[in-house]
Amino acid sequence: MSVIYDDDASFGKTAPDMSSLDYVTGSPVELGVQPTLVVFWAKINKDAYVTFIDYDDLAAKYPELKVIGVSLDATRADIEGFVKKFGTDMAELSVTNLNIKYPLAFDEGKVVKKAFEKLSGIPSLQAGACFLIDAEKKIVWRESFNRYNAPSKSGQLKDQLDAIMSGKPIIYKNGKTPEDSESDDDMGDGGDYEDMF
Repeated sequence: MSVIYDDDASFGKTAPDMSSLDYVTGSPVELGVQPTLVVFWAKINKDAYVTFIDYDDLAAKYPELKVIGVSLDATRADIEGFVKKFGTDMAELSVTNLNIKYPLAFDEGKVVKKAFEKLSGIPSLQAGACFLIDAEKKIVWRESFNRYNAPSKSGQLKDQLDAIMSGKPIIYKNGKTPEDSESDDDMGDGGDYEDMF
């Protein structure tokens, strides 16, 4: 898990329009009404199912928090197939009773994903990434998780949720991004990378 610095490019920016999302479960979530956690997920990323469920546990802990799962999958049918597995035990994935209560939406053409990537300067958002948006539609925190670093047990998201849900300001304590002493070409081969989503 990487450190999210206090001068993150997304902080303070207005969240992108998400009206293009096609909701497969739940009702559309309107930004700017109450704090909202936008979670990027994918059926194909089975290793992270426990992470997606952990976001559901956070939603239960903070009833005034809206959570929305934006799928990175290629088709709407992928999400529909995932939903059909609700209630299933998947011991090999450490999942007992797969179920996610927050709304899940298909992002046709990855419009919402690309908008979040652009405003945050992230070359490729992956499953497990989340953005916390306040009631004024401003991004106040972002972080990424995986099965080994669950949002309710590691990182700073839980502390940020405790703060924002109790009316306190977000806690910025990581300082500014350090000066990079390495070459801009840390990825090799001209900085190419493969975006699996």
